[in-house]
Amino acid sequence: MTNWIVRIGDTRHFFNTNTNVWGFNSRNKYFLDNARENDKLFFVGRNTRCKICAFAVFKSITPTEKNNETNLFIFIHSKTMFQIIC
Repeated sequence: MTNWIVRIGDTRHFFNTNTNVWGFNSRNKYFLDNARENDKLFFVGRNTRCKICAFAVFKSITPTEKNNETNLFIFIHSKTMFQIIC
C-alpha cells in the first residue's frame, strides 16, 4: 500500500461532486504506472499551506478519449472519500 499526495487546484469545485470520481491530467506518469487498488490518496488544496483537505481509498483509473498532444485526461475512482475541513 502506498500513500499518495494529490494537489487539487480548486477545493470548492472538488467538494461539489457527489461521486467518488475526479478528473486528472496524465502528466504524472509515475502515479499512473504505480497506483494500485487500496492505495491511500491525500488531497492537498492550493493556498492551504499544505493542509490535507480530503482522504480517499484508491480504486481505479479510467482513461477517456479527450486528450491533447501529450496528455490524456483520466478519471480517478475511489472506494471511499472523507472530507477534512481545511
